[in-house]
Amino acid sequence: MPGIAFFNPKSAIRNPQSGKSAIKVGKEFEMDIATKLITGIYLCLVAYVCVIMIWNLARAKSWEKEVLYLIVLVPFLLRLFWLK
Repeated sequence: MPGIAFFNPKSAIRNPQSGKSAIKVGKEFEMDIATKLITGIYLCLVAYVCVIMIWNLARAKSWEKEVLYLIVLVPFLLRLFWLK
C-alpha cells in the first residue's frame, strides 16, 4: 500500500546526541545486564561493610573509637543511599 510506513524499531527511536537507537540489542543489552550485576554486587559489599562498622560502633567502649567509626561510616552510607 502506498503511503504506509512500516515500523522499524532500530531507526524509530534515536538518541539526539549520539544518533544511536534507544532500543538495546545484542551487546548493548549484555552490557546493561553486566552493569546492573556489578552495581548490585558493589552495593551488597558496601552494605556489608556498613553493617560491620555499625556493629563495631555499638560495641565500642571509648568515645574516640566511636568518633572514628562515625567518620569512616559516613562515606559508606552516602554510597549506599546513592548520594555520592
